[in-house]
Amino acid sequence: MTVTSSQISAGFGISRQQIEDFARSIARRLESEIPAYARVPGSAIEQDLIEVETRNLELYLGALAGGRLPDPAELADLEVASGIRLRQGFPLEAVLRAGRLEAQAMWEIVVAHAPAESLARLATLTMQYLDLLNSVSERGYLHAREDMGRSLEEAIRLFLGRIVSGEFADDADAEGEARLLGYDLSALRIGVVIEAGSLPAMARSVVDMRLADVVRDLRRRFPDSPAGLVDLGVVLAVPGTSADEVARSLTSTIGDGGDGAFHLTAGLGSPRAGAHGMMISLREARRARALGSLLEPQGRVHKYDELRLLDLFKQDTTTDSFVQEVLAPLLGRDQRSRAHIVETLDAFFAAGMVRKAAAAQLGIHPNSLDYRLKMIEVTLGYPVRSGNSAFKLQLALKLLPLTGSEVLRAPREHGPELR
Repeated sequence: MTVTSSQISAGFGISRQQIEDFARSIARRLESEIPAYARVPGSAIEQDLIEVETRNLELYLGALAGGRLPDPAELADLEVASGIRLRQGFPLEAVLRAGRLEAQAMWEIVVAHAPAESLARLATLTMQYLDLLNSVSERGYLHAREDMGRSLEEAIRLFLGRIVSGEFADDADAEGEARLLGYDLSALRIGVVIEAGSLPAMARSVVDMRLADVVRDLRRRFPDSPAGLVDLGVVLAVPGTSADEVARSLTSTIGDGGDGAFHLTAGLGSPRAGAHGMMISLREARRARALGSLLEPQGRVHKYDELRLLDLFKQDTTTDSFVQEVLAPLLGRDQRSRAHIVETLDAFFAAGMVRKAAAAQLGIHPNSLDYRLKMIEVTLGYPVRSGNSAFKLQLALKLLPLTGSEVLRAPREHGPELR
């Protein structure tokens, strides 16, 4: 539908200049009656608003003069205008209310200029036009909101990626960008990294879809925390000082992976403030997840504060030699015997060296446990229950997964076979 100014003039006796004057009047009415529009007068938005009102009036009066509704292409400008209102900071309720006031004002113009006998027909067309206009306006606003949401998500994702990689020039640069995204980095934050475990024959897209679900849930649970899916997995920085509280929320969030084909694990860093502190906490979180996955494969959430000592050992080149010195007589056995020994010692120390509890955990008789421990002591050459020996053994067992594979396969034989 294309209706010229001359047709509008012929149908209603309204000139182009009058349409522009009416548009200014409607704009002033919106500014005075809608609180969200009170900031418009004298701003750059006002001229844009007048232009949109002029276009709306042209389409409306043209529809009535021509006896048919505008086609979608002609309404495109008004749909875009609704999206612009969102970007200018107007809530949807204000935009829809503006539409109702516009409708009232435009009908008043028609009543004042149209023949009385045509008003019934024009009222029907008016209702149809307004229904169409409301649909177009709401669609434009919602589409713009979706676009802005995607843009914000992408900005947050890029920000987190730069934090993790240390790309910001300094803290001030990072904190300035964080403020633009709505986050205050001066508060203590706990870095969180969530990744998938083993992925047997599984498409990466399946994992990413699951991680995207996790990001959405995290944003709901922690609205004040930047969260996004970056190359290393899901990254989050939660305001707070208690890793335990965050861990409890994360346990319910990551669940069991949904389909059982893989499971998600999380690492938590220590509370730190500032952009640099956030970077360190996120690196701690990634380290905690890596260490925790080795030491407790079935665990879901691993806290760096609980693994800090092990990490210090790992960063020292003496780790392998320490484990070799303490466990070499045991590690020299075949793989099955090694697993048997490690299982026995882990259960014994986990039970606080209480033989009945350890035997129950292993599913054997206490006397069988005593025999196993005796064979281990013969192989080691010292008792496993004494204070210093017990401490060294427990620490070496914890460090064992962090050592090189050469240590695990040391081809040595010592003492009688452990049964």
